[in-house]
Amino acid sequence: MGFSILQWNSRSVFKKWHEFKNYRSAIDDLPDVLCIQESHLTPKYQPSIPYSQVIRKDRPLSKGKGGRLTVCVKTSLDFSNIDVTLHAEPSNSAMALLYP
Repeated sequence: MGFSILQWNSRSVFKKWHEFKNYRSAIDDLPDVLCIQESHLTPKYQPSIPYSQVIRKDRPLSKGKGGRLTVCVKTSLDFSNIDVTLHAEPSNSAMALLYP
């Protein structure tokens, strides 16, 4: 059994969730890790992502639209969320260290 990662530059999960649903219906199993760039999610929006381990880096509303990252990891995988800080400010990076 292999290990799979899907990277998706969604340019708004809310507006393009149908694309993910179409992909999901075309495959037998979800990837082990789903990395979503440009998710455009805000703290008030909680989509039903079929993973129970989700790391989100939402852009503060004061910073405007665009951006935001979401990393989804299957519950069967052991991982650590790595909080990245650059130049004393939180980064827009979302990182997870997966353990074999």
